[in-house]
Amino acid sequence: AALQEATADVSTAPDGSFVVETVAGSSDCGISVWKDGYAGYRLQNVDCGEAPAKAALIRLERALTLSGRILHLDPEQLRSVRISAINESFPYPRSNVSPDGTYRIVDLGPGEWTVSVVAGRRSVEQKVTLRRGQDNATFDLSFGDQFPVRGRVIGPDGEGIAGASLR
Repeated sequence: AALQEATADVSTAPDGSFVVETVAGSSDCGISVWKDGYAGYRLQNVDCGEAPAKAALIRLERALTLSGRILHLDPEQLRSVRISAINESFPYPRSNVSPDGTYRIVDLGPGEWTVSVVAGRRSVEQKVTLRRGQDNATFDLSFGDQFPVRGRVIGPDGEGIAGASLR
């Protein structure tokens, strides 16, 4: 069954309480929670059967910020760079990259994160572990030096093959 999540945003009351409507008969539901200054959280596979009331206690962690530099890209490449951090609890943290290659990804929680940077057709991906109670973390990501590779693509009889795709 597909995971169903509330289609409308619901805000918590001043005491943190909330009510989210679900569809009767749903077998799998999910709740996503986010607030500036706290790590986002996703509760998956909640039993949302036809019981008249379900109660969930969701404890948010104070947010961590991951910052650093993206190395070995020229200013033109840095203009279009995209960076993201993904883990199983919440894959949508916000991020900013400055023209000088520095970045900040905010509202992360503890755990292992996969940090991915895409610059045109080039990409780099590395894992970083953030620990509960840790202050903010610094993590630089480096693209390898770029250099041309020249050659030929030939067929079985040594003839040149035009239009072959390379990656």
